[in-house]
Amino acid sequence: MWAGDPDDWELVRAVPRPPLVCPEPGCDVELISYENRNNRYNPRIFKFKVAGRTCNHWDVAGLGGGPPSPQHEWLKLYLARIAQSLGYTTTPEHPPTRADVFVHECSYCLEVQLRPTQFRQRTASRERKGTKVCWFIREGLDSVAVRKALFGLPAVRFRVVDSSETARLIAPWEDPDNRELTERAKLQAFGTLAYLDRRQERGSPLAFRTRTMDGAKFLQEILSGQRRWYRPSMLGRRSGLWALRSDVGLYFAQRNRQLL
Repeated sequence: MWAGDPDDWELVRAVPRPPLVCPEPGCDVELISYENRNNRYNPRIFKFKVAGRTCNHWDVAGLGGGPPSPQHEWLKLYLARIAQSLGYTTTPEHPPTRADVFVHECSYCLEVQLRPTQFRQRTASRERKGTKVCWFIREGLDSVAVRKALFGLPAVRFRVVDSSETARLIAPWEDPDNRELTERAKLQAFGTLAYLDRRQERGSPLAFRTRTMDGAKFLQEILSGQRRWYRPSMLGRRSGLWALRSDVGLYFAQRNRQLL
């Protein structure tokens, strides 16, 4: 159960209240659901049922950054549901990795970033645990540090648009009870998404270009391993790129032929 998921929350708030325990395997510490509508950022949480009987499996104190915004919570749920629709198991707010959304089968940390953070340190801490990372950096967040993260670390920019009019930005987190608005929402990814440009003059070397891509398609490709992150300069560009492994194979095959 996740407090940020409206369906999960409806289930745990049913009367009579269902029994809840810490989700860590083997831990039976009891929890309760708690709702405070006056709290703008975290109106719904799980807390320990008995003050004297606690565990530290879900203790995220000291993470910094302040409480998550409604936009951040909405995006975590959106990414988790896309991954689930692709057949993966996800855990939002995953304590062992501190990931916004952790995808279990492929050990992937999906990180939504709406403001500056310590990108490099946080990436390294997750990779030391044996996981892969993808940063989703919002459109408009810009600084020297953000650009270094976007083009030097496994990252992509994103925006949320209306699926019926993709040039129009929408903000479904501002009206969370409007299911129709959420259904129209579509994630777009861009900035570091590469494709192999085959429209070259005969004999010209293949090259990678960047483009905008449907966010769900991008997730499907990186979680399946079809598309992976290539560090700066690996594919002939100064920036790092997300590229299809099949395209990269063709790119290096041509380069090797030219060296012979």
